[in-house]
Amino acid sequence: MPISREVIAGESCRLQIAQKAEQPQIAIALHLLLAAQIIGCMEQIEKIVKTFQR
Repeated sequence: MPISREVIAGESCRLQIAQKAEQPQIAIALHLLLAAQIIGCMEQIEKIVKTFQR
């Protein structure tokens, strides 16, 4: 399932709020979640590219 720009923007906004609220464990968790979503997007893109290269 691809991640929309709105979702990424929302996650980065929540990340900033968590950082400002001095909740490092929440900020770290959101950071990892966002990174995992972006990596998931990259994997989807790679699959699509490989499909077209055949």
